Amino acid sequence: MAFSLVFYCSLFKLYIITHIIFVNLFNNFHTFIIKFVYYKGKYVKTNNYDITFKAITQLYNRGYEEFIFISEDLDTSITRIERKNGFIDAIQSIGANSNIIKVESQTSYIELSKELMKYINISKKVAIFAAHDKILQKVFRASKYIGWDIPNQVGIIGFDNWNWTIYASPSVTTIDQPTYQEGKHATKLLIDMIENRDSVLDSAVFDCNIAWKESTNL
Repeated sequence: MAFSLVFYCSLFKLYIITHIIFVNLFNNFHTFIIKFVYYKGKYVKTNNYDITFKAITQLYNRGYEEFIFISEDLDTSITRIERKNGFIDAIQSIGANSNIIKVESQTSYIELSKELMKYINISKKVAIFAAHDKILQKVFRASKYIGWDIPNQVGIIGFDNWNWTIYASPSVTTIDQPTYQEGKHATKLLIDMIENRDSVLDSAVFDCNIAWKESTNL
């Protein structure tokens, strides 16, 4: 089956930028079912569920009493579904109070601040878990806009480690993904499948790392 160079380039870019699940490459038809972390076929991903569970548990052990999970697109994004499931199971394990907030992509940080104030009681020590980088930035700006004392009243943690999180005041705790290793493995896997090699790399799940900073005081 012939593929144009444009197709190859587009396919390469798509699979490197996103978390990769291969579907219908040549005559090898791979399907996947999204429920918890079940996949069928070749994939390259990070341990979204486990690292979220670990982060919430460690925050609880360090004195955080209530938890907020906040995200856009909670229904179709595979990575955010995994992170939400890790959050829910961690909350059930520790027995803490929690809320899950879904916001729209166009929601401003000022609008978000009004939404957060509905759920957060600052008489308790609350941790906000932002499921992705864009919402993490909005959560941080909303918390500063409200005037909450970070991290003494509200702790903030989220994916990913964008440059601003290091230079913010306070610096922001992030969950860092090994994107280079993901991309390298995915590229090799993709080339093996395109060239229809007998020996194809296995699927891979890479471990994330929690970079604890001032916003959680851990």
